[in-house]
Amino acid sequence: MVAAPLVGVLALQGGFAAHIRVLEALGARTREVRVLADLEGLDGLVLPGGESTALTIAIEREGLGEPLRALAAAAQADSAVARQTAARGLARAHLQQALGLLP
Repeated sequence: MVAAPLVGVLALQGGFAAHIRVLEALGARTREVRVLADLEGLDGLVLPGGESTALTIAIEREGLGEPLRALAAAAQADSAVARQTAARGLARAHLQQALGLLP
């Protein structure tokens, strides 16, 4: 059995509790993210809306700014790799079909 994903919810302000309730109702395990150590081992991260200036100040105050930027950059890179892999797989399937190797 595959473990449910562990999803962090940035819990520095705003309605983070509502996000946690929805994620848990969908079967995810959740963790409130308030400090750098809370990011360890997460499968995903939700950034609830809030007042952007206050949220930015809280993120920087807790030392989360650079780690969150790095996490976002890694997610973008993973997404790009996934898109490239899917495109290669689709191209391969089209080629196989054109060669009569697939119905």
